[in-house]
Amino acid sequence: MTYFKPGKIIAKFESKNNLPVTVRYPKWSDLEQMTDYINEISLEDTFLTMSGEQYTLNQEAGFLGSKFAEIEAQNSILSLAFVGDEFIGICNIDRDLSQRTRGYHRFKLGLSIKQQYRGQGIGEGFAKVSIQEAQEFLPNFKILILDLFAENIAAFKTYQKLGFEKVGLIKNALYRQGKYSDQLLMAKYL
Repeated sequence: MTYFKPGKIIAKFESKNNLPVTVRYPKWSDLEQMTDYINEISLEDTFLTMSGEQYTLNQEAGFLGSKFAEIEAQNSILSLAFVGDEFIGICNIDRDLSQRTRGYHRFKLGLSIKQQYRGQGIGEGFAKVSIQEAQEFLPNFKILILDLFAENIAAFKTYQKLGFEKVGLIKNALYRQGKYSDQLLMAKYL
């Protein structure tokens, strides 16, 4: 029996500005909004690994299909955040399979929020409910890791509030807006 049902609501909460946020699993009808979102956020050239790349509906469909398979295999959680009907964020927690069974207990967190909804506590609430969902449904979930641009102080502080600690720094690991940036590594032990 699987915990995953496309469109299943994971949680609801309010932002600092009293906006109602719904967190739920994706469904195929989200595909167009997901494609628009990823293309919009990529163009921001913000603290993400994407820097202007644009994805087609077919590419995003391939991504979503593979995520559904990973969720069914209990190797991933993919959650979407909405304010009303507006898609405003995505969070994925993926098992680190690069070390085969030796790293089976390690997962990686990725999260993004639409620009106009940042700074309202949505990212923190979104991460919190997604982590809770992962703890409940992903077997052997022991360590959650993430990496970020070292100068992304707002994200660093949010992740600290969520119980992440700094575990490393790679100098000049990322290139953004014409210069090299340090990459900060963080982990949360569950």
